[in-house]
Amino acid sequence: QLVVPMASSGVVVVRVVIVGDAAVGKTSLAAALVVGTQEGDTTTATRQQQVVPDVLPPVSVTVEGRPVLMVDTASPVPAVVVGGGPPLVAASCDAVRAADVVCVVYDATRAETFDRVASFWLPALRKLRERSVPVVLAGNKLDLKSTGSTTPQDDVVDRVNALMSANQEIEAYVECSAKDRLYLQDVLSVSLKAALFPTAVLYNATEALLQPKCEQALCRIFRLFDADNDGVMSDYDLNKFQLRCFHEALSSAAIAQVKETVGKIESDAVQPSGLTIQGFLVLHRELLRKGDAEVVWGVLRNFGYTDDLSLREDLLYPHIAVGDDHVCEPSYGGVLFLHNLFNKYDRDGDEALSSQELDELFLTTPGMPWGAEFAQYVNTDAAGNLSLAGFLAQWWLATALDPRLTLAYLVYLGYDGDVTTSINVEPRIGGRRALYHCFVFGSRGSGKSSLADALIGKRFLARYQPTMVGRATCGAVSCAGTDKYLVMREFVSDAEALGSEALMRECDVACIVYDAASIESQAYAARIQSQLERRCAHVPCVCIATKSDVAAASPLPLLLPQASLTVSCAAEGGVPLSVFAALATTAARGPSRGGLLAAGRQLPSRAAASLMRKPAMQLLASLLRTRLAALYRAVRRTPGFGVCGAGLVVTLLLTGYPAIAAVLQAIRRSRRVPTVALF
Repeated sequence: QLVVPMASSGVVVVRVVIVGDAAVGKTSLAAALVVGTQEGDTTTATRQQQVVPDVLPPVSVTVEGRPVLMVDTASPVPAVVVGGGPPLVAASCDAVRAADVVCVVYDATRAETFDRVASFWLPALRKLRERSVPVVLAGNKLDLKSTGSTTPQDDVVDRVNALMSANQEIEAYVECSAKDRLYLQDVLSVSLKAALFPTAVLYNATEALLQPKCEQALCRIFRLFDADNDGVMSDYDLNKFQLRCFHEALSSAAIAQVKETVGKIESDAVQPSGLTIQGFLVLHRELLRKGDAEVVWGVLRNFGYTDDLSLREDLLYPHIAVGDDHVCEPSYGGVLFLHNLFNKYDRDGDEALSSQELDELFLTTPGMPWGAEFAQYVNTDAAGNLSLAGFLAQWWLATALDPRLTLAYLVYLGYDGDVTTSINVEPRIGGRRALYHCFVFGSRGSGKSSLADALIGKRFLARYQPTMVGRATCGAVSCAGTDKYLVMREFVSDAEALGSEALMRECDVACIVYDAASIESQAYAARIQSQLERRCAHVPCVCIATKSDVAAASPLPLLLPQASLTVSCAAEGGVPLSVFAALATTAARGPSRGGLLAAGRQLPSRAAASLMRKPAMQLLASLLRTRLAALYRAVRRTPGFGVCGAGLVVTLLLTGYPAIAAVLQAIRRSRRVPTVALF
């Protein structure tokens, strides 16, 4: 029995499965590949039942030292009906399914065995395989052909060419002799090349065209090397491509010869400055037509393409360790690559990417990863084109939210080298972070969206538009002399965001926005602040009063302590940049220590601890009791206090915040009772 040695770790064994009709010499061919073995003495009846065990031919017999596992199969016997002919045994079916290449053997002296290649064997292989497998035709018994064959050689060649043209999976044709050991090396060579460098995946020989996926891959490679994005691969670009793929530069004479050869095939494929994209495709199409699939596969695999012409998963999604207490941000090298990419596709030099330029930029990828409306959430110019600041901000945001997607797209876009160097993994607390998440809370109409839009330079819209979906805007902020990126995230439901522990873990600073002219908005903000103190005490909090220009005309008592920042989204000058710098600075300081940061003021540690031990209702009751006496005295001084005053006090005691807000507004309008601050 032949011993099958195991391939060494990391070496791919090419499985060549030998099939064919009875008595065509399958087993003889397999055995002849082992030096000193030949099956010529066995009878036909014995050969129909005997199968050589799987065998690795000696290295001296294989091609380039690559191990080739020869798998012999039994002749067809009843098992699975295929095309009306004799079916294959189960073991043969399993062998075909696992094959890297199938060698269909026929008897060169019997025309009927050749005819069954098209009528039986090719349909059988297609039925057994979900994906097509490369096929090599081997005409055995060449030693008997001169005396036993009645078909002229020219007719045989014509029939083989017709068969190969009609069946793209047939990669090669070899005539050999197992008995006289003629051309056995060729059988191994073409089988190995058919398995490692299948032509049919890349080239349609019938139409003399590149397969669509091959053309798409080559177009991507061309665009990556077209440094100035002018649609022409210059001599410098071509040499850079040559060095990347084959580690050897081309001489000026060699480059001129390449362009001359391509120009003779298609005149418009070459320009004085270099090869056009069509010329690049013509060059590779000509290589495939001449049978040099190995060269084209070398190019494709150098750029990470697999046998089905998709990029390798390990290349697109390399392993990066990111714990819950860490965040991902673009590295200096990543930002530099993105900056150069922006400049490459900014054809008109206006420091903004139009929709057409943006589409061109993503031609080397599966498509834009962010959706058509992403430009609404980053900085753009007056015409709505994506500015460099907005382009970089979007990548910072995308990296923070989904670093795996960023890594994959940087590979598609041609990041040179180890793509994991394009991002930094920083500790959420205490690291050298440059991007912070600001969660924006507030009542409807308080100005949350206007504040977030001001971060990216969007114009203030007087007409109120409710937030129907969660949104995140990202913009650059100058903070202590360095550039930081601030992400302001809004939610459809503040309660759902506050109730998600995993989501709040991403929050670096909470921004509570309230309408300075609405006591209901202030009451809502107070409840949000109370929930933050109770659930997320580690999150620093900043309160921002909006519409201060309106509030100045009709001041109302504040339900919150003095706001740390007071801005007006309706002001002609817009929101001052210092507001966003303050938010970024607060986030950069990290979690509050030693007390709660309430409305921008640090409470003493003892007071903070005391507040945190009290449930929300106890806190509310305590605050109401401390101010109720003052409210009662103020109301008593009002003429006609009597029953109405008593009813007012009872109402306040029973209903809490909403009634307090309504009553205070009514009192203020009537001017019958002095305004009293509850907090």
